[in-house]
Amino acid sequence: TASGLLWSRWPDGSGPPNVGDVAVLGGILARPVGRRNPGAFDFGFYLRNRGIHATMVRTRLLAFEPAAPRAILSRWVYRTLPGRVPGEPGHVLRGLLLGTGRELPDELVESFRRSGTVHVLALSGLHVGFIVLIVHAVLRSLRVQRRAARLLVLPALVGFVLTVGARPSVVRASTMAAFLMAAPLLERTPSSLNALGAAALALVVARPGCVFDLGFQLSFAAVGGILLLHEPLARALRRPLVRMGPWADRIAAPVALSVSAHAGVAPLLVAVFGEISVVSPIANLAAVPLAGLSVASGIAMLATVPLGNWPASAFAACAWGSVRLLVLSADGLAALPWATARVASRFWPVAALCSAGLAVRLRAVSRTGRRAGLAVLTGAAVTAAVLCETGPGISFPRAVFFDVGQGDSILLELPGKQHVLVDAGPGPVCSRDKGLTRDAGRQIVLPHLKREGITRLTALVVTHAHADHFGGAAAVMRGVTVDTLVLAAGARRESPLDELVELAESRGTIVRRVRSGDVLSISGHLLSVIWPPGPSPASENDRSVVLSGRLGNSSVLLTGDVERPAEGAL
Repeated sequence: TASGLLWSRWPDGSGPPNVGDVAVLGGILARPVGRRNPGAFDFGFYLRNRGIHATMVRTRLLAFEPAAPRAILSRWVYRTLPGRVPGEPGHVLRGLLLGTGRELPDELVESFRRSGTVHVLALSGLHVGFIVLIVHAVLRSLRVQRRAARLLVLPALVGFVLTVGARPSVVRASTMAAFLMAAPLLERTPSSLNALGAAALALVVARPGCVFDLGFQLSFAAVGGILLLHEPLARALRRPLVRMGPWADRIAAPVALSVSAHAGVAPLLVAVFGEISVVSPIANLAAVPLAGLSVASGIAMLATVPLGNWPASAFAACAWGSVRLLVLSADGLAALPWATARVASRFWPVAALCSAGLAVRLRAVSRTGRRAGLAVLTGAAVTAAVLCETGPGISFPRAVFFDVGQGDSILLELPGKQHVLVDAGPGPVCSRDKGLTRDAGRQIVLPHLKREGITRLTALVVTHAHADHFGGAAAVMRGVTVDTLVLAAGARRESPLDELVELAESRGTIVRRVRSGDVLSISGHLLSVIWPPGPSPASENDRSVVLSGRLGNSSVLLTGDVERPAEGAL
């Protein structure tokens, strides 16, 4: 026997649980699988950082136990919201109040991500600030002394953390608020940077592995950027707007807040996702106040439900409207073709140097400090120039073999920034046949292309018409520009590839059919087609396009799914 934390999927065929239910499960234990593709999410590492060293497969539900007391509030919110704020706004409001953004549709989360406003879906300082203001205001209205009211806010923060869970952003915001509230009681001057450091120390002591969590890194980077850059940036923006009078502060402060937060997280966004949001500073000007209004209206609605229908309905209408505007603004800005800029993940040091140089230059009070900031920015430019002329597909070739499960996908990166993708793994149709919902093109290949800054494929080779090889090709073709789609000659009528060919033609992609003896000449590199021959073999697998070529000092042979008859002929 053993005890500890366990990761398991909810058993198929069992009704959905309510938040806070404690389930008794049975199944087979397995070790978590680690990183399976370059730059991909390391699930095993993620679990180990949380003290989880086993997963459960073939899970079955044995029994339920009553909900834990701390989850009663969450369950009540789940039950109350759908009737008051229906539809999509209700789901988004639940995400805003409880931090359940992962339950939202992928398309909606993608809109928030592209617009640079996905942070509003996470529990953070916005929620903690409302808790502090509400509790403090209620206590002061009850004639509680100021010092006592500050002390009584602290248990409310502890209760909030226990209710929503000890996530890095929640613990960070709550710890900072607690330190800032307690500092005057100890006759100390409040320091936001000290409070941020105390929050980081508390999290690291409780769970050292959290420093590797992206949520921890993004949360502290954003707040650090605001604390270091907001004031000097607001002053710099205020100067050209001084003629606008009071409006100068109203414009400069929110713009500086958005830009400083984005500058803090930019290196992480480049390193992990290979892109940064261009519209984020604009989008957050609307998203942050709308999210604040939504959270405030949602809390007020839940607080007035026991008082009667009319006040709760009024706050619910306000919440619905503000959430709807929030979603429309995210969707509208995310739809812009220039909403995000792709930046290869290897350029993250450039983003870090730019943010550091900006901070040093804006905060400098002497000429020497300003020169130091300029030197850091110059170093960023030099680093960018070096990285532009080095790396795979520039100074040396590379072959990347993706782990797509059943099927194949190989990316050839050739000097001259030429890229050839051979197959794209299984797609949704093939995955559903096997009880899965994975699209390898969208979930594995495209994220890698994005991290590498690849926006164009010289050629996309589909070896044969089996969905575990071409299923992900449609997603790839929609995500990047493809110059040429390469297929085997002599394809049969009504081929499963017909829809892919139509998509290629609609996007201006050249469709080329090849047979043995043909050559793909790509920037001086030759890939020889050595199969199929003129007369098409009877087996679809034996119709596979087989490529042979050299990558630097190595040679490659990519065989699709050819079987023994084709192997013997080759």
